[in-house]
Amino acid sequence: MSASNTTTRTSGWFSTTQRTKFEPINPHPPVTRTHCGAKSSVISRYSTEMGLYAPRFELDRNHAPPAFLRPCLYRYCLQPIRETATGQYNALKELAYECSARYWVWLSIMSIGPESATRFPRTIRKCTAWLQHHRILALSVLWLMLFGAVTLIPLPAVNITYTAVFDQSPGNVTFAFDRNDAFPASSSQPAAIEGNQATILLDPLNQDSKSLNITALANDLAIKSLEVNVAVPHNAINYGVLSIPGKTIENGTDADSSTFSLSADQLTRIRATSQRKSAVKPVLWTVLSLIYLMVLVRMTALKRLSKPYFAVLLFAALCIAVFLANLWASSGAPSHYRLLAAALVLILVAALIVNYLAGTRCGIKGRRAIILADYGGILAFALLQARYFMQQLGGFPDEPAHLSYIAYMKLHGGWLPDFSAMRIYHDTQPGMLSLAENSANQFNYLGHPPLYYKIMSLVGALRVNGNNVSYDLTRLRIISLGIGVAGLLLLFYIAYTRLQQVPLMQLLFALIVISPANMVFGMSGLSNDTLALLTVSIFTLGIIRFAEARCDWVTYLLIAIGISATVLTKLTAGMIVVTAALLVLFYTVVIKRKPKMVRQTSFYLTLPIYLIPIAYFLTLYSRFHTIQPSYQRLAFSEYVTSGMYAPIADRTPMAPSAYAQYFFTQFLNNWSSIVGHVPVTRPGTTPFTFDAIAVTLIFLAPLGLFLFRRSRRQRYFVMGYIAILVVTAYQFKTAATGFYSHGYLGGTQARYYQCAIGLFALSIIWMLSQLLLAANSQEDTTMQFRPSGSGQAAALPQLSALGTAVVIGLSLLLLYDGFISTFLLSGR
Repeated sequence: MSASNTTTRTSGWFSTTQRTKFEPINPHPPVTRTHCGAKSSVISRYSTEMGLYAPRFELDRNHAPPAFLRPCLYRYCLQPIRETATGQYNALKELAYECSARYWVWLSIMSIGPESATRFPRTIRKCTAWLQHHRILALSVLWLMLFGAVTLIPLPAVNITYTAVFDQSPGNVTFAFDRNDAFPASSSQPAAIEGNQATILLDPLNQDSKSLNITALANDLAIKSLEVNVAVPHNAINYGVLSIPGKTIENGTDADSSTFSLSADQLTRIRATSQRKSAVKPVLWTVLSLIYLMVLVRMTALKRLSKPYFAVLLFAALCIAVFLANLWASSGAPSHYRLLAAALVLILVAALIVNYLAGTRCGIKGRRAIILADYGGILAFALLQARYFMQQLGGFPDEPAHLSYIAYMKLHGGWLPDFSAMRIYHDTQPGMLSLAENSANQFNYLGHPPLYYKIMSLVGALRVNGNNVSYDLTRLRIISLGIGVAGLLLLFYIAYTRLQQVPLMQLLFALIVISPANMVFGMSGLSNDTLALLTVSIFTLGIIRFAEARCDWVTYLLIAIGISATVLTKLTAGMIVVTAALLVLFYTVVIKRKPKMVRQTSFYLTLPIYLIPIAYFLTLYSRFHTIQPSYQRLAFSEYVTSGMYAPIADRTPMAPSAYAQYFFTQFLNNWSSIVGHVPVTRPGTTPFTFDAIAVTLIFLAPLGLFLFRRSRRQRYFVMGYIAILVVTAYQFKTAATGFYSHGYLGGTQARYYQCAIGLFALSIIWMLSQLLLAANSQEDTTMQFRPSGSGQAAALPQLSALGTAVVIGLSLLLLYDGFISTFLLSGR
């Protein structure tokens, strides 16, 4: 047989010769020649068994394919036929169809022409180069596209509720869907009734139902609307999806019930809207946003950070994300508390980023501006805490006794109260205390020195009318809080002028100061702890100036006022400052052998100030034969009937070692938790669990001071911390005596030491500076930092990468362990 009716077609650089008749296979070998771009332009000549000839493609010499397309030609046209040329007829026929389809796809791609095809890889390279130069823009566009895709595509509807709103209380209501033969009971859902509303949580088995009948056991009902919501009451999630007006719902009534039916179109609309407003979308938006932010930060602010440290920061970011998710998923706190907790975490994260950038890119002026902003923000945060404590919690420790002490000083005047006659007075009406003799009034057990109470009695918030004293409790609390805020401001001044100008470290200092649970809580009510904070801070500033060898009258005046005012405010705080002062005196005169630092005219001029507390305690001792008036000493018969005394039959014996364990466990619990007359419980929390460990370490971390190389600053910090340990040991001894003598299990309060929070914070920041600063040109001979050079960022101290990670982690943990864990998430 011979071929006939031969047709030639040309398209682009391909010419196709098609024979329409079958020819014997013998004259044609399977493949005679394969090459691209030759003068004869033959790409392939092949034959098949059973007499079928596939198309023969010839290449036009003027339209040769570019080299990078030749493998594509071979792959899609030649190779499949070669590999299957020995197959059966049907397989070969299917292969011919497939090759034809591939050919036309490839040919359509190549229809751009040979010149454009040559420019194609160049265009790709240009696009790649543009994307490399505009990576942030490309990342942002990609994020917006994904964000938009999530917004537009339908996603599974979860936590869907149907609420039928009637014109009156409906009685029993049932929602009936299409019958499910596999699980018939699921087709009918009884509703929960609240007022005139009947609500069900939609069973996912009924989401695809084509019908819905709402049946109420009342024949005079009218339905106002059917509300479709996404609701998770435990997590305070509730937002509307769709509302079906009642007039569009078909209704029917019989003798005993009313039935309301939704059409298939209405249910389809509900299903589509529920998928469009799916509760899954916020989760995906959050995940996409977190990934976008992490990549963006890596490409910008942290592009020079090594991978291990970036991994640490990334882990911290994931922990924050998990915390925020868990905040809404499992926390039982009120929704506005959870919202505030989330806002505080995000604000701190933003502040940490700003402080990091300031510490790496700003000069001394920029750093100082950021540091001042940090202290302003922390102060505002402390005031916010105080507002919540005043309005939402209350129950401040011993506040009725403090108020009675202030009222007694207002009524009787003088500076030395009659502690044996002072009682805890009660309101005869709101805002009015009666100080008349009443045996029902409990003995006032405070026995504190009178300075705080005298000041508070003179501020104008009390009025005397006979034996009655009217008072404005809110005003008294605000004034007391103002005294504590003055102490915080003084501590911030000390840190600003003495610590390294590293913004992250200064922010950490401020967080340490306000993070202990009872710090701001104690300042929010009436308590002499606020004045103790101010007076101890004054003493701290004086000692720092003395350590800087600034032996002028200002230094000695600050020390004298600090010591005298503190011992006239609270004996525990007074013991701390007196012990520290004696240690510093011994170190200066005996160890350093520099008595000239003390033998100064300015020191002698301040000696009369010390006579004031001496005179007070001598007078107190002459009248009451003690310098610490106490309940058991001045009113023992009443004391043994109070809760501070346990009869011997009610006592539980405890070995000294067991009591020591009990004391210090309670001591650290009281340091890391809010302790007042209103319980704030945190089940499962101990001083060393994740939600308390950072606050606990504020008290324990200065123990590390003893491990550092001896230097001038190290010795001063050690002397201050030794003073705290000495007073703690004395408190333990007093509490143990009270337990074994009177069965009293109290006396374990740790808030007594928060007046010295400045010493804790300064010690911790100093230790971290020794370990985490990458470059420190400051010699360890002065407490004060004085920037050198021209003020450029390169001449200033920098945190190492590890230091940055540690400080950021501690800052976040302090925020959580402080106000968030102890109050916001406690359920109060």
